[in-house]
Amino acid sequence: MRQVWKFPLAGGGETKILMPPNTKVVHFDMQFKQPHLWAVISSGKEWEERMFRIFGTGDDVPADWAYVATCLDPPFVWHLFEKMRRATTTSPSPCSPSPPLEARST
Repeated sequence: MRQVWKFPLAGGGETKILMPPNTKVVHFDMQFKQPHLWAVISSGKEWEERMFRIFGTGDDVPADWAYVATCLDPPFVWHLFEKMRRATTTSPSPCSPSPPLEARST
């Protein structure tokens, strides 16, 4: 079953949130003067930790943070980023290239 859940975010610094895999963030906004994100989750037994951080316009954003959304909080504009996760699977081993079509026997 899919549901929309709301998660509060830290106003400064990073916020760790446990979510099921493949959870999609669909909205980022202020509610009662506190930042929140809304996400569509599919309930399940597996959960993973995800890291989010809010940056202001003009802030330096490290290369390992991916843009998620922006919200207006006049006079400020806030930008939500998620720390990119390292791949947990190993790359496939290289294989030898196939010979050109004209070199193959029929």
